[in-house]
Amino acid sequence: MALAASLGLEAGEIATALAALEAEGFAMRGRFTAGANAEEWCQRGLLARIHRYTVNRLRAEIEPAAARDFLRFLFSWQHVAAPARRKGPKRSPPRSSSSKVSRRRRAPGKARF
Repeated sequence: MALAASLGLEAGEIATALAALEAEGFAMRGRFTAGANAEEWCQRGLLARIHRYTVNRLRAEIEPAAARDFLRFLFSWQHVAAPARRKGPKRSPPRSSSSKVSRRRRAPGKARF
């Protein structure tokens, strides 16, 4: 363990101290560096800050679409725009509300919810 060598302590002493810090919630164990093979340790607050900065950077990369571009997309998606309109028979006239609609009668005294 590199930390033990730099402090002049045994690896077991360092492992015990880090486990105690982990139990207190101060440190976290894991692999935080891409391609890391060995177990790594990080202070919980520092890891949270790195995560927050990463999320904020990713959010800043996403920009909202302009209203005109969004409407252009919707009209095309719903086949309303002229180039996207579908070909076919003309639209049939709308049905009246009474045609082919079965209406069930309620039994007397029954409330409709």
